[in-house]
Amino acid sequence: MPLLGGPLPELHYFSPDELSVKPQLMSDAEVSGPTFIPDILPLPVLVQLLINEQGGVDRVILGENFLSDVARKYIVESFSGMKFSPGMLGARPVKSQLQIVVNLDPAIPVN
Repeated sequence: MPLLGGPLPELHYFSPDELSVKPQLMSDAEVSGPTFIPDILPLPVLVQLLINEQGGVDRVILGENFLSDVARKYIVESFSGMKFSPGMLGARPVKSQLQIVVNLDPAIPVN
């Protein structure tokens, strides 16, 4: 018999290969912010999205730390407001995660 009052298990976000149906983008976020972010290096940025059972983004994790605070804030806000169809295990919506590579170009405005 399990003990009551013990530590809760860590929330599991299923990777795409564990899912029956992967999350699909339904709508982009409306982001207010700069139309141009100076001092961006033309390097790819790894973005990990933790998506809940309703398709909302619970958390945005950036894999790189070379970004300025302004760039980090803009990227996090851009992905935080996105809406997805939830990942599925069989017919059940579950927490899922996606990794996306974003290519930044310092010569092109972000909006």
